[in-house]
Amino acid sequence: MRGMILLVGLLWIAGSDAMLRAEEASYLGIAKCASSGCHGSVKLGNQKGPWDESPHSKAVTNLDGKKGKEYAAKLKVENPAESELCLSCHSTALGVADERLTETFDASEGVQCEACHGAGSAYLEPHKKKERVYENLLTLGLRPLKDVQQQKNNCAKCHGPDERYDKLKGSGHAEPNKMAFDEGMKKIKHWKDKPPGSVQ
Repeated sequence: MRGMILLVGLLWIAGSDAMLRAEEASYLGIAKCASSGCHGSVKLGNQKGPWDESPHSKAVTNLDGKKGKEYAAKLKVENPAESELCLSCHSTALGVADERLTETFDASEGVQCEACHGAGSAYLEPHKKKERVYENLLTLGLRPLKDVQQQKNNCAKCHGPDERYDKLKGSGHAEPNKMAFDEGMKKIKHWKDKPPGSVQ
């Protein structure tokens, strides 16, 4: 009985440690995830290619565009590219402590891999291994996106109705939940045959 209590205690400590690591994980940026040997490689399906063409990759630069400036003027926002209201959805890792942003992370790259998949420093190396276990990667910060509801919940952080949209009303900005989920997923499709949460 004592051995069982010790084992349960050790498992609880290990699980707590993994969750702590996930919460403290650093953001690596698109350059690290989509290098030519990883998710930028043809062998792995070149997920970076479709991302480059997607609205996510241009999310920050679009804030300086004509529409971004029009919306900002109506909202009395001086610079949308520096506005927390705008950047909370148009960028990755807003408000994250500087020590959790690595040298390879560049906020101007828009809505990057880790905005959806979670800060990658803790799961980067383990997810490269052939013998990786998906459930273990989740404890290291990889976000679960295997089923449609998980995907919808993740997307809804920016593409769902919330108090931020109430602040955007009247600016001309599209309603976050106006686009149908399936239509939106087609626009950002960067996976091959596996669902977005799969580890390739």
